[in-house]
Parts: sequence; structure tokens; C-alpha cells
Amino acid sequence: MTNLDGVYDLQGLPEGSFRLQVESPGFRRGVITDVVSSAAKTTLRDVRLDVGGVSDTVEVSAAVPGVETQSSEVSSRTSGTGRRLGTGESYAKKKAPPPPPAPPRRFDVGALRAQAQAAAQAQALGDLFEYKLKQPVTIQKNRSALVPILQSPIDAEKVSIWNEQAGFPRPQRALWLTNSSGLTLDGGSFSVLEEETFAGEGIVEPIRPDEKRLVSYATDLALNASSKNSNERER
Repeated sequence: MTNLDGVYDLQGLPEGSFRLQVESPGFRRGVITDVVSSAAKTTLRDVRLDVGGVSDTVEVSAAVPGVETQSSEVSSRTSGTGRRLGTGESYAKKKAPPPPPAPPRRFDVGALRAQAQAAAQAQALGDLFEYKLKQPVTIQKNRSALVPILQSPIDAEKVSIWNEQAGFPRPQRALWLTNSSGLTLDGGSFSVLEEETFAGEGIVEPIRPDEKRLVSYATDLALNASSKNSNERER
């Protein structure tokens, strides 16, 4: 049995030459006759499977309701199929309705994200920090792997930022982030999702545990800001 990428591993074989035969539905059989097993050397062998003929036969049978038939010679009630009919007889054949289509499979992205488990452990190293993977990860040639290193809720408050001296009439959407995860959040790019919809992105520097940071991620197109300064004298 192979994994989803077709990778297989044969272990525990005695040393010698073997014949390897691979079968998969819808493909022609693949055979390699010169597979050499050695405990001192690992041998990589790929098996080519050509597409073969695929034919599926579906047979549907169902009970046929009774049909009453009459003629000048014979009056009888028949049911079922496959009976030889005499003179003046007839029958009705009803095909079984096709099965209803399967409903589309839906995934709850929020529930799946909540089930994700962190695959690394954090450790402070003075002014630096590091994440160590709990289990080794094998990455094959020309492949990549996305490893979750931190899975924890943090406190965030949605605010708006506007600077009059910057000359922009529209404020920026921002978040007051409080790192309540107990670990250091690494710096880099981040994305914001609102109800599973992309709302913006930005860049943040490393945030220490319990540190509060103001980060902007988009321009607020629904708001214009302006200011007016004046001086008045009063007694």
C-alpha cells in the first residue's frame, strides 16, 4: 500500500533479487523483475502504471407494479418482468428512478482551524527565541511543507488610525494586539480575515508575551477624516 503521493517502502526483506508487481484499479499492471534488496544500501525504484481500459456495468432492478390487461381472448393480471406473453396479453415495464445526487460536502473553515495543533515548542534565548519541532518532518525533493508552530487565541481590538500630517483623507484600519499567547510572536507578514473573508494584510515586528502593539492592515474606504483649527478670544 502506498500513501497519497504514491510513495512506498519495503522493509524486512532478506537480501536477494525480487520481482515487484504493482496493481491499481483503472491501470495496467506494473512489473519490475530485478529488484535487489540489501541491508547496507537503500534502492529507489519507480513503477510506471499505464492507464488501462475502465468499464463499469451498473444493473438496476426494481419491482414492477401490477398491470391489469384485457382482451377478447384472455383476461389476466400480470406482474414482474421476463414472462412469456400469450395472444392478446401485454405488460408494462417501469424503470427505476435514478438515485438523487449527493449533497455537496461543506467544510467549516473555522472549526478546522480550531482543530489544528501546533507542531513546535517555543523557548526564549535571551533577546532571541526559537521554535523546536516536536516531531521530525521529512520533506522530499521538490516538495515543501507548511508546519504550524503556534495555535493560540490572542486579544485584539479593531480601531482606526488617522494622521493629519500624512495628508491622507481616509484613515487606516488597525488592530490593538495584545500577545496573550504566552509565547513570542515572530515578525513578518500577517493577514486579517473577517467572517472567513480577506480584509487586509500588513507587516508586524516580533511581539513579546503580554506586549501590546498597534498594527494597520487596510485603508478604511467607508470613512473620511478632516480637522479644522481656529483661535478665539473670550473674556
